[in-house]
Amino acid sequence: MRAPDTFVMSVSNMSCASCPGRVDKALRQLPGVFAVDVNLATETAQVTYAPDQASRADFLGATTTAGYPAQEHSEDSHGQVQAHKQ
Repeated sequence: MRAPDTFVMSVSNMSCASCPGRVDKALRQLPGVFAVDVNLATETAQVTYAPDQASRADFLGATTTAGYPAQEHSEDSHGQVQAHKQ
């Protein structure tokens, strides 16, 4: 078994206090997930997982299916999201 990996994604459409819970639930249902941390304020989700059991594409697909489109987080993409909101 490989060492756990961490993946951070930017999550769209989170608009209320219930949204992070829905994203959390969608991610925790996937195999190989050890921990999930969803942050409404920063619009991000961090997943710690077993890379031999799940992939980044799995996480992006799960959040999108739950109604919260996601993409791999980068400072540039987050900065663009913040600039768009202002």
